[in-house]
Amino acid sequence: MKRLLLPLLAALALPTAVSAENANLIDYKCIELGKKECALKQLVIGSCTKMTARNEGLTDAESLSIGYATFKEYGEQKGFSSTKDLRDSIFEGTEKEKKIFRSLIDAYYHSICPNEFPKYAANSYINMRQKRIKENKSPQYLSFENYMKFFTFTEINIFNKLISFLERNK
Repeated sequence: MKRLLLPLLAALALPTAVSAENANLIDYKCIELGKKECALKQLVIGSCTKMTARNEGLTDAESLSIGYATFKEYGEQKGFSSTKDLRDSIFEGTEKEKKIFRSLIDAYYHSICPNEFPKYAANSYINMRQKRIKENKSPQYLSFENYMKFFTFTEINIFNKLISFLERNK
C-alpha cells in the first residue's frame, strides 16, 4: 500500500513545487513566446519535474508519470497543449536552427530547475560510466564536458518521445 501511495503523493506535490518555485517564469501567456517555444518550455517543465522525482529516488516509471502530469498541467494552465508534430519540429530544421534550440533548451533547464538539473545530469553521467565498466567497455570514451554538450538536447528529445508514446496509448 505504501508503495502505491508514494507515487500518488509525489505526483501531487512535485508539479506544484516546480510550478511554485518558478512562478515568475510562467506568469505570462506561454503562447506569446510562439507555439514552438511554448511547446519547448512545456517539455522542459515536465522534464524538470521528472528529474526532481528521479533525484528523490522514485523509479523511472514513477518519475515519468509525475513529469507527464506536470507537462499536461502546464498546458492546461496556459490554455495551450502542444501537438506531437509541433514538439517534433523542435528537433528538426537546419543545423543553425538546431543550434539555437539547443542553446534555448540549455537556458530553460538552467533557469527552470537550476537545483535539480546538475544533480540529475551528474548522476546520469556516472550511471553511464558504471554501465560501460560493467559491460567491459572503456569508460574513458567521453568526458563529462562532452557528455553535457548534448545532454539537455538528448534528454528533452527522449522526454518528448515518451510523452508521444503515452499520448498515443491513451
